[in-house]
Amino acid sequence: MSLLLFLIGSEAVDAALVATLMRVLRWPKPEAFPGIDIVRLALLNEDANKLLLEKHSEELMDILLQHLAKSEYPTNQMLALKSLANFFNCEKGKISKR
Repeated sequence: MSLLLFLIGSEAVDAALVATLMRVLRWPKPEAFPGIDIVRLALLNEDANKLLLEKHSEELMDILLQHLAKSEYPTNQMLALKSLANFFNCEKGKISKR
């Protein structure tokens, strides 16, 4: 529940929540879409975005690209693409794509 609260800005983001989110992204591909969707939302939260991209930007990019490449899971592909768009829409993401 605290993960969802920080996404809407009513709770502070901490490294433990971000670490949990990164673990969720490693779920098996068929079950991964909720985690990818939460990442998509987390990248819109300024504090979560900062923590994710400062400590996990390369790993996050790798995971999202892996989901994008797997056409047998179209929901994962769509959410990974939306997450990448949010990733590149922030300042650190703009620097990462150069």
